[in-house]
Amino acid sequence: ARAAAVMAAAAAAAAAATAVHAFHTLYDRIRIHNSVQTGYAWVHELLDAENPSRIYDSLGMHRHVFLRLVAELGRLADIHDTRYVTAEEQVAMFLRIVKRNAS
Repeated sequence: ARAAAVMAAAAAAAAAATAVHAFHTLYDRIRIHNSVQTGYAWVHELLDAENPSRIYDSLGMHRHVFLRLVAELGRLADIHDTRYVTAEEQVAMFLRIVKRNAS
């Protein structure tokens, strides 16, 4: 059972890494929104929120799971901060899109 859970987590991480990489390479990374409400501010607002349901409602996972996923994607799939977008933002954008389209 533990091996199956590890395999499922690895498959999910690989799928997320592939999607983030595809998004990152297919779209021009020019900043469009320069307001205070940037992706960085939004992600950190979710991470620092007193109410843990905020990040779960937005991304479909708890804070500690999100941070672990970002770390694992960094380690396994070389997802890292770019000039304008942090690794946390990249993963949060992917999760937000997947969560919105799944409902």
